[in-house]
Amino acid sequence: MREGIKCPLCPKDVPTGIMVGCEHCNIFYHIVCISMTIEQYEELDKYHCRSCEPIAGPSISQQQSKSGQQTANTSALQSKWKDALQERTFLPCDTIVQRIAGEDLTLEYLRATGFTSPIIVDEGTTHENKSDSHAALGMKMPPRTLTVDAVRDAVGGERVVPVIDVASQSEMDEWTMDRWAAYFGEENKARVLNVISLEISGTRLAEQIVVPRIVRELDWVDNFWPKERTYNVPKVQLYCLMSVQGSFTNFHIDFGGSSVFYHILRGSKIFYVVEPTTANLKKYAEWSMEQENNFFSDLVDGQCFKVELKEGDTLFVPAGWIHAVYTPTNSIVFGGNFIHSLHIPMQNRITDIEIETDTHVKFRFPQFDRLGWYVALGCAQRGSAYLSGLSALELNGLLELISRLAGQQKQLNAKGCKLSKNEKQAIKNTVPDEAAVWMSVVNGKLERGRLALLRELELTVREALATRQSGTDEKKDQAENRAVNGSEGVMGTESGDQRDSTTELTTQHSLEQNVHCTAIQENLEPLEAQEPLVKEATAEKRPCPTSLEDIKSVAEKTVVCEDQDTGGTRPRRVNGFSSYSNHE
Repeated sequence: MREGIKCPLCPKDVPTGIMVGCEHCNIFYHIVCISMTIEQYEELDKYHCRSCEPIAGPSISQQQSKSGQQTANTSALQSKWKDALQERTFLPCDTIVQRIAGEDLTLEYLRATGFTSPIIVDEGTTHENKSDSHAALGMKMPPRTLTVDAVRDAVGGERVVPVIDVASQSEMDEWTMDRWAAYFGEENKARVLNVISLEISGTRLAEQIVVPRIVRELDWVDNFWPKERTYNVPKVQLYCLMSVQGSFTNFHIDFGGSSVFYHILRGSKIFYVVEPTTANLKKYAEWSMEQENNFFSDLVDGQCFKVELKEGDTLFVPAGWIHAVYTPTNSIVFGGNFIHSLHIPMQNRITDIEIETDTHVKFRFPQFDRLGWYVALGCAQRGSAYLSGLSALELNGLLELISRLAGQQKQLNAKGCKLSKNEKQAIKNTVPDEAAVWMSVVNGKLERGRLALLRELELTVREALATRQSGTDEKKDQAENRAVNGSEGVMGTESGDQRDSTTELTTQHSLEQNVHCTAIQENLEPLEAQEPLVKEATAEKRPCPTSLEDIKSVAEKTVVCEDQDTGGTRPRRVNGFSSYSNHE
C-alpha cells in the first residue's frame, strides 16, 4: 500500500492491499477494487483507469509493449489534444482582446481601463516616433536567431529543467538542458514534450532581457520586496518556454492569480481563453478538483475565445483568466508572472481556490502573503503622498489586502481556533520583522505591531479615497456649471479639469464593470483601533464580484488564507491547479 494515498473506490476507512496508478490521471486504485487479479497486475505495463480510457486508450500489458502495439497507442496519444481542438468551435477574439501600440500601454491607461481583458502589442504596431514594438514597450529581447542550443549554453547544460509530457500533461523527472537540447534537435520525435517553467533569472541569458516597462511599474516584487532581502524572493518574473510543434498546455489559471506577459521570440502560439466570471471560476474549481477528463471549454459553451499569436507579438494576460495554449510551430517564448495592485481581489480569490482545491504549495505563487505584507509596509512608509497617486481601483484593492492580512492575524488568537501549531507558525512567518515592530499613533493611542501597521494604513487609504471622491464630485459640479452657463462652444477644447474628470469617470466605470474589483468602499468594515480588525462574519467565504450588481450586493468578507510553506504531501493531480508549475 502507498502511504497517504486513498483508493476512491474503497469503502474502508483504512484500506490495505496492492495499488495501481493510472498513467493518465495519476489516481491510484486497489487492484481488488477494480477487479484486477494479481496475475493481471504483474503482467501490466501501463494502467489506464475506466475514466481515462476514452482519452488515453486501454491499459497496456508487457506483452503488448514488446509486440509494438504501444507505439501505435502512443502515436494516437500525441495527437489527442490537436484532435480535441479541431473538433470544437471557438469564438474570435476581437470582442475581448485589446490591440494597442506599445507606447500606449501605460500605467495611466491600465488604471483607466482596469486591465480587464488580454492585451496584444503586435510587432510593428507603434506610432511613427518609435522604431519597433520592443522599444515602444521599453523591452529588450535576445535576437530571433536564438536557438535552444544557445539557451542551453547560456543557462548551463547541467541545469535541471522541468519537462512536460504533453499527452499525459505530467512532469517528467531527470531532464537536463543537455538532454532537452538534444531532444529538441531530433527530427523524428517519439513523444511531444514541452518546457514552460524554466526560470532564468540570474543567468547569462537573463542579461540579454529587459521585461516590458509596464510590468516593471506594476510588479509588487520589483516595487515592494526589499532589495537586500534576496533570500526567498519569488523567482517568477522571467521564464524561457521552449515548445515543439504540437505541444499543448491544458486549461489552467496562473498561480496566485498572477498576471502574465508573454513574448513570442520565435514560432507561434494559440491561446484559448475564458473570462474569470464567478460562474466560470466555480466550474473551473469543480473541474480541477474532480479531475474530470472532459474538455474544460465544453463546460463554458460559447465563452471560449481563440487568440492567435505570431512571431514578435507580446501578450498581456490579466489576473484569473482561464486559458489553454497550443503550439502550431516550434517556438521559443519569454514571459513572466507578476502580482500587482490593480487585481488584488482576483489574486486573493485565485489563491483561495488553490487552497479549496488542495493545490500543493509547489504549485502556488511563492511567498504570496509575505509579499502582501511588504506591500502594506511599503504603502504605510510612503504615506499619503504615494497613496494619493493611486486609482480608486487600487485603493479599494489595498483595503481588501488589509482585511485579508488582518484576518490571518486574528486567527492566531481566535477562540476555538483549529489551526495546528505548524499552521500558526506559518502565518507568523509571513510577517516581516519591520511590520512586527511597527509603531504608530491611532486615535490618539500609541500602538505597536502588525495590527497597528494595518490600522494606520487603512486610515490613510480611506483618507485618500475620500479626497479622490471629493475631487471627483467637485469636477463634476464644475463641468455641470460650465454646461449650464454655456461657457464652451460645441467644438471647444477640453480643459484640464474636464480631462481629469473624464479619466476619473472612466476609472469609476472600470471599477464597476471589472471582474477583478473589490466590493465598494461602504461595504468594507472599518478597522477601529479599540476593536478587532475583522468581524466574525468576515471569515465566511464570498464569491468574487463580477458585475456592478454583484459588487453592491456582496459585503466585504475576509477569507483567511495562511501561507502553507509547511504543507504536506499528496498524490500529484494532472488536471487543474496542481499538475505542474505552469507559465503558459
